[in-house]
Amino acid sequence: MMLPFPRGRAQPQFSKNYPAVISTLGMVTKGRLWLEGEIPAGGPERTVVDRPFFWSGTIVTDSPGIEGFLLGKGEQKVTIRFIAEPNQLITLTNCSLELEGTGQIRFTAPSPRRELVGDEVFQAVETYFRHLQERVYKNIVVVFGAGASRDYFPTSEELLQKLLTYDGLRELVERFFLVKSDTPNQLWPTLSEVLGFIDIACEREEYLGKYFSVEKLRQIKTEVLDHLCQVFVDHSQKLNEANHYYALVSKLLKMVGNGNLGRVDFISLNYDNLLDHALKRVVGEKKINYCIEIKDWGRTGESPQPNGGYQITPKGQIRVVKFHGSIDWMCCPNCQSLYHVDTARGLSRAIKCHCDGTALKWFLYPPKREKYPMPEHNDVWSRLHSFADNLLREADKVIGYSLSEDDAYFRFRLKKNLHRENKPADIVVVDAPRGYEMGLTRVEKNHWHFLGPVDYRPVGFEEFAEEPY
Repeated sequence: MMLPFPRGRAQPQFSKNYPAVISTLGMVTKGRLWLEGEIPAGGPERTVVDRPFFWSGTIVTDSPGIEGFLLGKGEQKVTIRFIAEPNQLITLTNCSLELEGTGQIRFTAPSPRRELVGDEVFQAVETYFRHLQERVYKNIVVVFGAGASRDYFPTSEELLQKLLTYDGLRELVERFFLVKSDTPNQLWPTLSEVLGFIDIACEREEYLGKYFSVEKLRQIKTEVLDHLCQVFVDHSQKLNEANHYYALVSKLLKMVGNGNLGRVDFISLNYDNLLDHALKRVVGEKKINYCIEIKDWGRTGESPQPNGGYQITPKGQIRVVKFHGSIDWMCCPNCQSLYHVDTARGLSRAIKCHCDGTALKWFLYPPKREKYPMPEHNDVWSRLHSFADNLLREADKVIGYSLSEDDAYFRFRLKKNLHRENKPADIVVVDAPRGYEMGLTRVEKNHWHFLGPVDYRPVGFEEFAEEPY
């Protein structure tokens, strides 16, 4: 619908207007944007152009709820996005709004961000804007993949090479995967792929070639997980607590606390506990609900004290599902009890179940293309994954970063639980910056093919954590 320019104001010298999306993290609406001046020209030598001056203009909309953007409490971050010729996606963040009349809002915005994109990206953004429905988001789920921890821990590809000092794993990689020391890095399998093959073979009681019996594969996996946990412990000791996870969690939960967001929950696909530490700093350990019973075993040290002081929900809890387990979780294969342990202590000596003295095993479940559960922990995994389903079914907005293509099982559950004919969930995909790429990235294409219209944000985890919009 083409809306007229508001009465009582002179039409700006630059009379073109643009379909625009106006949003905060908790609500979204659409309208038409009138700029007071020409869009500054940018050289083609850069994909993203940042300008230090202010843009201003008027938004006209027939939305009855547009005034809600002016009534937010505390720090209400308003973002305006629109597409303009020739092939520009313009994002105005930290916008200041002023109501001029019914359905008329004046805006000023510093430091616009402009992406010069190719035709296919331009068409994809147009399609997403067209499908977007005006709404208030009541349940937001943030999904963290491996890329969110890339700055702090090795990637799956890097982990495999770090763990090759262990003879059993090196023999498996060389004999079964036919990888030699002179094989280019990009041709190596990932650690998740190797562990996935081991799990499938053990579940089916099959050898991997003549050299690797089921018993030997189980031994290799046990020792690999010990070495893996040691790598995470070593890297954890070097971490600064003021990291990207803490920046994002503190901002999101502050929005919840001041009423600008309804509810935020988290699903982590990572083994590390960066998210756990961030939540402990903000709300305290007792307000983290892992959606499954976990007993403490030999915890050492004091839990970090919260410094946010936010009232999160009426019950005061944040739900967290660690879909692939955690480096500080161990499970009893006999009674299925799950324990929260000090990882370093678990590596230094055998830890036994409080119930019957059975030796505990690490509770880690590598990403797979199919579901092959570990028999000794199957009941616990099933309950944990059911809670992930519940969070996704309740969500009306999902923010995901770095979802692995290898993790087809989680992607299946994601698609299944987000598929709705009426008011589908809004899906935000945060990815690394495009750089000089003007076409659709591989990540962008894969998510469109898999999930349908997505809000693709090639800004990187660090920038999104500082300015979540």
